[in-house]
Amino acid sequence: MTIRTSDKIAEGLEAAFAAEGFAAPGVDALRDAAGVSLRTLYRHYPSREAMVVGALDHRHRSYLAWLQRGMPEGPGAGPVLHVFRRLRPWMAERAPNGCLFVNALAEHPDSNAIREAVKRQKAETRALFADCLRRAWPDIGDEDCRRLGDALFVVHEGQTAATVTCGCAEAGVAALTLAESLLRAENIE
Repeated sequence: MTIRTSDKIAEGLEAAFAAEGFAAPGVDALRDAAGVSLRTLYRHYPSREAMVVGALDHRHRSYLAWLQRGMPEGPGAGPVLHVFRRLRPWMAERAPNGCLFVNALAEHPDSNAIREAVKRQKAETRALFADCLRRAWPDIGDEDCRRLGDALFVVHEGQTAATVTCGCAEAGVAALTLAESLLRAENIE
C-alpha cells in the first residue's frame, strides 16, 4: 500500500508535536520530521495551524485503529473494557505527555480550526463507546447508551489526564476499575 504524501507529512508532524509540543519545533524541524522539502510541506499544509490540524487528524485515525484492533464482538463487557486495556499502552508508548488534543487546544486556545479538530476527535471517541456498548449489550436503549457512553467517555478522559501525574499503570487500573463498576451496575459482565 502506498502512503499518500499528505499522510506521510502528517505522521511526521504528529511525532514532532507529540515529542516537543506545539510551540517548540520550528518550521525547519517540522520539515525534517516530515521528511519533505519546505515547499512540499507548505503545499500540503500551508500554515502552522493547518500542520497542527493535519497532525491531529492523523493521530485520531491512528488512535481509533489502535483501540479497535483485536476488539471482541460481545455480548458482555469485553468490547468496552478492551478500550481501557488498549488505552494504557497507548498512553505509555504514544502519549507520555498527555492527550495531544488537549495539549493542542491549550497551546492554541483561539484557533477555531484546532478547536473543531479536537471536538471532532472527542465526539468520535464518544461514538466509539456507543458502538462498544451496543456490542456489549445488544438490546441497550438509546437513552441508556447515551448515559452510560457519556460516563465511560469521562472515565476515558480521566485516564488520559491522570496518566501524566499518576503514571500509566495507576491511571489504567483506576479507569478499568471504574469502567467495570459502571458496567456491573447495568448487569453487563
